[in-house]
Amino acid sequence: MAALHEQGLLVKEQEYTTRLGYSQRNPDTVVEPKISTQWFVKMSELAKPALDAVVNGDVRIHPGDRFLATYKYWMENVKDWCISRQLWWGQQIPAWYDAQGQFVVAATHEAALDKYEAAYGSRPASLRQDEDCLDTWFSSWLWPSEVFKGISNPGNEEINYYYPTNVLVTGQDIIFFWVARMVMAGLEYHNEKPFSDVYFTGMVRDKQGRKMSKSLGNSPDLLDLIDRYGADAVRFGIMIASPAGNDLLFDDSSCDQGKFFNNKMWNALKLVKMWTPAEDTGAPVPEFAVEWFGNRLNEVHAEVENTSASSASAKPSKHYTPSSGTTSAPGTSNGSNPASSSRSIKACTIRPSPISSS
Repeated sequence: MAALHEQGLLVKEQEYTTRLGYSQRNPDTVVEPKISTQWFVKMSELAKPALDAVVNGDVRIHPGDRFLATYKYWMENVKDWCISRQLWWGQQIPAWYDAQGQFVVAATHEAALDKYEAAYGSRPASLRQDEDCLDTWFSSWLWPSEVFKGISNPGNEEINYYYPTNVLVTGQDIIFFWVARMVMAGLEYHNEKPFSDVYFTGMVRDKQGRKMSKSLGNSPDLLDLIDRYGADAVRFGIMIASPAGNDLLFDDSSCDQGKFFNNKMWNALKLVKMWTPAEDTGAPVPEFAVEWFGNRLNEVHAEVENTSASSASAKPSKHYTPSSGTTSAPGTSNGSNPASSSRSIKACTIRPSPISSS
């Protein structure tokens, strides 16, 4: 640069950001393309039975109106699966090579020597194992089976008892990476679906709609939230803001809702406790609030069952609206004689959140 300056050949200097990639694990290392031999799994033959299982209803997706089309798109446009990963940790690919590049696949070095001798007619002194590791999802797609040794010890008592299971609950971002591949593996290795129903939850995101990520630093500290709001308030705040299949934009204000709701429950409990006699006189203690709640719970349960049964015949949906949890001040007429006041009963009314059959 100095020489160009001296000769007057330099027009200008300008700094700009390159698109050169760096390793996430080692920020000083430049990531460069490298042509190398990779292991692939041919997917077209595996994908068709897994697609048919969902289309025919053997495996049901919930909510299907949102995620069934995504599943079908992935399976109808499936590509061969590269399972090689250039990492130093993980499950090393069980392929063994000689000096000329000939290979066999075996679980151990001794077994590889035996297979090599059977395949090529000679027994080498040693073989070199492939340095690549298996893709994490290649291990995960065997989870419903291998967690009970269904691949390494087929037909054992546990796999026969537990496989297949009933329901898988997971995130919608791994429909193909995990869910579809588990269905493929189950049908391929056991000739049976691994589960009957898949329920997709929403993703927890920050206020800007970004996925929670360590690299972005936008994940809330749950221990800090629990210290500030309480464990029950945090649970309630997350639960109330996450309808089926929809993403949750997490904000601390949702924990405030949980805190206020828990406070209302606590006040209702204190009101009921005030109706208990201070001294044990031997007379029976009225437990009408407990009995009322039990009866109302049974009533709601029956109504929900009837709603579910009637939804197929297109009957109007039923909604349950929470009633007031406002408490009366001690010593007032509303709280002093619960048996004679309808208001005092309403003060401890606790009903489920709105439910519909849709």
